[in-house]
Amino acid sequence: MHVRSSIYYIISRVGAGALSLVAISLFARALGPSGYAHLNLAVSIGGVLVGAVSSPLCQGFGRFFGAEGAKGVLHAQLVRVLGHVLVALLGIALLAELFLPQHDLAGVFLGGVLLFGAQGVFDLSSQNSNVSQRPSDYATQAVVKGGLLVVLALFVTRLPHPVYASLAAMVVSFLSAAAIFSWRHWLCALRTRLDMQVLRPLLRFALPVVGVAGLAALQQWSDRWLVAGLAGRTQAGLYAATADILVPVLMLIASTSYLTWYPRLVLAWDADDKAAVRGIASRHLSQTLFLLAPAGVGLVAVGPELLPLVLGPRFAASTASLLPWLVLAGAFAGLRSSVLDVSLYVLHRTHLLLIPYGGMLASMVAANVMLTPRFGAQGAAWSAVISGAVGALLSAWLGRTGVPWRMSLATLLQIVLACVAELVAVKVASRDGVTGLMGQCVAGALAYLAVVLTCNTMGARMLVMRVFARMRV
Repeated sequence: MHVRSSIYYIISRVGAGALSLVAISLFARALGPSGYAHLNLAVSIGGVLVGAVSSPLCQGFGRFFGAEGAKGVLHAQLVRVLGHVLVALLGIALLAELFLPQHDLAGVFLGGVLLFGAQGVFDLSSQNSNVSQRPSDYATQAVVKGGLLVVLALFVTRLPHPVYASLAAMVVSFLSAAAIFSWRHWLCALRTRLDMQVLRPLLRFALPVVGVAGLAALQQWSDRWLVAGLAGRTQAGLYAATADILVPVLMLIASTSYLTWYPRLVLAWDADDKAAVRGIASRHLSQTLFLLAPAGVGLVAVGPELLPLVLGPRFAASTASLLPWLVLAGAFAGLRSSVLDVSLYVLHRTHLLLIPYGGMLASMVAANVMLTPRFGAQGAAWSAVISGAVGALLSAWLGRTGVPWRMSLATLLQIVLACVAELVAVKVASRDGVTGLMGQCVAGALAYLAVVLTCNTMGARMLVMRVFARMRV
């Protein structure tokens, strides 16, 4: 992407993430821990199915777009594939709803499958915009979906059955955003029949991806079912809502940094320029920590006051104890996915990602079985940290012959010093109410910036001076 498109993409992605957090807040405040757990169990089923089915199809679409996709043929074929899979899964979900005795799970399986279908449609539409060289549509589509969901959430949470109404709002927001940007392709799909000759190369590519993508999705979402089964739905709701607010923020920060340096790293690696690879890797590991560390420290510092405002008073009792552990788990996830896994990408050994994902899943299950029955949501948060650490260590070990991730000790110490100053400033500025919370955030940010500018961490002071010099001109 060009620089302007890249900036627009990053801003749109941040905007979409912010809208998603607003929607989570609305759902959590309206449904409470137990209702949010019910909703989240359906979302987790949809998430696993998306990872195992639609994500490989989208990757295959990007790989083989040049052959048939210019006229929408491949896109229409993939929609038909998704439709056939959806019909089969709906049949299974209906049988589960009819014959399984757990009445407290009513609607979870059917809702999860419907969410999978809607998100699959949305993801294919987004990928169509991406491979068609329409980055503005690709970025805007997620913002439109997030905005629709927030608007719908304001109304559906007041209906008689808010959990099911919330699931319907998610489905409608996915489908509506896809229809706005790709309605011509959906009309084409309705008139298309499956053509295995067109699909065969893509399916041959996508099927091996199912293992990695499906295992990654299972690792990401299965903890919700473990907590619900081992500690009950109230504990599952407390854990899920807190994790849904904290972890995506940290992963978004890490991925935003990743977007700015990954292309340059790949070019240097392909050119076999080892000095350039070392320099780029060092600078951008530093950049990731430069952004991730203050965000994590800030969330831990202001979280006890922030999370009850975001999630509602019914979550206030437990969020403070879960906060530092889930922030640490989110930091591990961000570093692994946006830094450590990159070595396996450039080495073309993405099949080895099965090992860290499998290790995370196994350690998460084992830790939850041991800790969650006794400690509830707190044990689940500890399990998330253990799983994240295992995944990061395995990715670092498997990619040890790839990108040399190093950073200077001086930069690391300056970041630590700035984070300590941020934490002290937040505590000193502590006041009650929303105004006090805003004051804490401003004080922490100013303290962090003061230290990094004084120390010229990663050339921050020189960058600010160049910006002011250009403004004067």
